[in-house]
Amino acid sequence: MKFKKKMILAVVISFLFLITTTNPCLAATNRYYPQPSIEITIGECQWDGTQSITEVTFSATDTKLTVYKPSGESFPVTQPTPPRIAYLPSGFYDYVWWDDYDPTDFTNKTKVEGSFELLSCVPQASVTFTHGECQWDATNGSVTPVTIELDHAELTLNGVFYTTSPSSVNLGPGDYSYSWSPTGGYQGGATNQTLTVGNCNPTANVSHTPGGCVYNGSQSTTSVQFNIIGADVVVSGSSGDVYYPTPTSPSLSLPAGFYTYTWDVLPHYNGQNESRSFTLGTCIPASVSYAIGECNWDTQPPSRDLSFTVSGATVTLSSPGVPYQPFAANKIFEDLSSGNYSFDWLANPGYAGSGQVDLELPVCQPGVATVAVNFITCGFDDQNNPYGEVAVSLTGSELSINGEILSETTMLFLPPAHYDFSWWAKSGFEGEGEGEINTEICAPKSSPEVRVDKGSCAIKNGQSLTDVSLVISGAELSLTNSKGDNFGPYTSSQTIYLPPGEYHYKWTSTTGDGSQGGGKFTITACETEKESDIQEKENEVKEEEIVDYDPTPDYPAGGVGPSLLSLMILHFSVALIFIQFILINKRVVH
Repeated sequence: MKFKKKMILAVVISFLFLITTTNPCLAATNRYYPQPSIEITIGECQWDGTQSITEVTFSATDTKLTVYKPSGESFPVTQPTPPRIAYLPSGFYDYVWWDDYDPTDFTNKTKVEGSFELLSCVPQASVTFTHGECQWDATNGSVTPVTIELDHAELTLNGVFYTTSPSSVNLGPGDYSYSWSPTGGYQGGATNQTLTVGNCNPTANVSHTPGGCVYNGSQSTTSVQFNIIGADVVVSGSSGDVYYPTPTSPSLSLPAGFYTYTWDVLPHYNGQNESRSFTLGTCIPASVSYAIGECNWDTQPPSRDLSFTVSGATVTLSSPGVPYQPFAANKIFEDLSSGNYSFDWLANPGYAGSGQVDLELPVCQPGVATVAVNFITCGFDDQNNPYGEVAVSLTGSELSINGEILSETTMLFLPPAHYDFSWWAKSGFEGEGEGEINTEICAPKSSPEVRVDKGSCAIKNGQSLTDVSLVISGAELSLTNSKGDNFGPYTSSQTIYLPPGEYHYKWTSTTGDGSQGGGKFTITACETEKESDIQEKENEVKEEEIVDYDPTPDYPAGGVGPSLLSLMILHFSVALIFIQFILINKRVVH
């Protein structure tokens, strides 16, 4: 019992001791132990131009705090030092402090480790591209001015290095590779980036607008206007013809038919090559014409035919009290009586036009038949036979000549002869008659005869004159001497007397055969009495020369012209006589 009481007392005492040692309130009554703590306050990051700096406030209460920089360097913070403010670069920081720190013996009790991170506030470098307004022309295409803004950066664009800002470059459409890197400690950068520049190319397009259609008498043509933007155009027709409109010559005049046009897009234009087609119709104007025939005298009363030529139209003929069916082709209305008629016409599909015509079929009255037969000229046929060309004009009549009956105006080619003809009126005309026509003038002509013969010389009234015989048949002859005196013209044979001199003569046929000719001769002065004997001897040997020339050798003119051999002999004889004459004179003198 006594032992149990002792045990209970011991337990109670131990419990009371435990309470007093573990309860702070109770412990305080016996001993003070401070509570250690630290506080780390991270302020705002600032950029000092080269790096990020953050303000950090450290405070330690009843403990020791040690901070380790990223480089490994440390600095302490201890009580009762006031809070420490440090400006630290970005990075990871470690720190150590001790819990249950005993300031009396400076004994570290419990080690507490921690860390914090200071984030970087390095400014971001940047590259900015600003696209200006795209400009376009047909030579260079689309060009876009691009402004480059560099914010602490350097740029390589399409192989060109840029360091200044702003910079501007004109770029065509496409993708451009670029890379950039920061400068001045800034962060950022990019490699293998792509700058895309669009285009403002107009879109190629071709359209057509048919205009008015015109008929030129043989075909329909339509003016087609092409609106061409940025393309080469080829127009092909069904007939194989090819045309090339352009923006400066966009209009074509095309005949009716089926057409296809294709175009290729030019450089610096958007769009695709395309093809379109169209068909042009005809615009042939419809036409209607009519002709009033001659009187038909076989009907009673006499009548006329009315014929129509129709193209592309439907015609309706009308007259008082007589209906006619419409017709769309050529038509002849026979044996119509005289009077007033009218017709309307309207173009058929594919043609154009309309009209209304009033007409009158005149009353048939007999006309006066007339005949005119006139000689025109002479000529020769392919066999060189002569003929006379005769014009025959007939009005309402028929004519019989040379065994032939003529009913229309014509030309006749009659051999040379005398012809009688008779004529009579056709139906509806009155009159008859007879006549004659002579073409004998066209018969071949005989060749002319022309000869010039020189006679004897005589002194008349103190002047030496030689008689010259002109033989002329069917020709006209004229003479001209060396002084320019003219004689003639002579058209008949006769004898004339000419003084000494050289004479040329020309003749022209008057028979109509077209021949002509001429020649020359010389007349010398008569000899004196003293020299008469000598001259007589000379005349026995010498005949004065008359030389003919004929520009148309097919018609000989006669005359006294010797051959070349005879002429040479004659000249030689004259020379011998002249030498003899000189020798005789010398003898007389001596």
